[in-house]
Amino acid sequence: MSTPALRFAEFKGDWHVFSLGDGIEEIAMGPFGSNLKVDMFTTKGVPIIKGGNLLTAYVRGPYSFVSEEKASSLGKSVAYPGDFIVTHRGTLGQVSIIKEGQYKRFVTSQSQLRFRTNKDKFVDEWLNQYLHSTKGNRRMLVDAGQVGVPAISVPTTSLRSVLVVAPTLSEQRKIADFLAMTDMRVSGLEKKILLLKKYKKSTMQRIFSQQIRFKDKGGKYPDWHSKILEDVYSFVRTNSLSRDALSGGEGIKNIHYGDIHKLLPSQLDVSDYDLPRITDISIKFGAQDFCRVGDIVMADASEDYKDIGKCIEVKSTALNEAVAGLHTILLRSIDSVEDGFGGYLLRSGYLREQIIKIATGVSVLGISKGNLSKIKLRMPTGPEQRKIADFLSTIDSKISLEESRLGIAKSFQRTLRQKMFV
Repeated sequence: MSTPALRFAEFKGDWHVFSLGDGIEEIAMGPFGSNLKVDMFTTKGVPIIKGGNLLTAYVRGPYSFVSEEKASSLGKSVAYPGDFIVTHRGTLGQVSIIKEGQYKRFVTSQSQLRFRTNKDKFVDEWLNQYLHSTKGNRRMLVDAGQVGVPAISVPTTSLRSVLVVAPTLSEQRKIADFLAMTDMRVSGLEKKILLLKKYKKSTMQRIFSQQIRFKDKGGKYPDWHSKILEDVYSFVRTNSLSRDALSGGEGIKNIHYGDIHKLLPSQLDVSDYDLPRITDISIKFGAQDFCRVGDIVMADASEDYKDIGKCIEVKSTALNEAVAGLHTILLRSIDSVEDGFGGYLLRSGYLREQIIKIATGVSVLGISKGNLSKIKLRMPTGPEQRKIADFLSTIDSKISLEESRLGIAKSFQRTLRQKMFV
């Protein structure tokens, strides 16, 4: 039966099956093979829509730009507010709509199609929500005959053949307006998290450059003192087991450099994460090899400067629960470092600048223990370290709370999309 599981009471009757092509007025590909001269350091010109701009229901920056003159020469590859953008190469089926806003026109990349709808057939905001639902996205892949194939090869036929099960325009509008509220909730939380992260970054910059100082009862803590890393931390043995050598189930948890890049928070409670495990009982570890509270685990390899030397601090762990694995450096305090402070110190701006300078490599960057041991640290006394760690930890807790709320909001949104479409 062509009716959704969740529906507004005033609407009755079955929904109708259309092909997407029935409601498309115009479709065009991006500038295939064109050599766009991109300026990454300006906000002037015409923005280019790339895959990273299609991660939500609406096209969103940041953008790279081309000149007005170049954009004018691209004809139908220029897109306007109200146009849909769909990827047809790489990550197939990403789709977003361009909202009215800062820019009057855009340039699509060669991996994208753009199309404009017939307003007598579809309400754009409803169709956008539909194509972001599980059912709509699946039809985008299956009906175009592209399961397992990384491209919509003939856009004028493949994309037009996608089936859409749609209600009347008035019901489309009602659904679109309702789901827009969930979009606003998600967008609001995302913006809040972004602002909190910017605040944390700027606050850390001011703390570790000593523009901000905490005060003791006498009105001022002692001056910070300079040390090199090897005077503060020792290097603890790690293992070089690949991801293939790890599994789920029982065993010793293993902190892999890939998880530091993509998964783990700056302050890690090991018990909170189901990390890959070492199940081979023939591999032996000494008591010193296991991570302890206050240890720093740093990724010593990365494909870019953004993540090289990225680190986490072990906030909590059970006895003999986890070890540091492939492409990591495990640092353990040999001087007075308050728990919670070291992770923030080694993620601070001036430390990041030093780590980037010692990174070597071409396609993959790496840092050596020898070079790392000589980087300079500026160390406050223990009591001021404690205040800094507690203050920054409060911001992290607020970010974690908002990220949890965002996860709930997105889950609720997915559920609604599942139940409100056919």
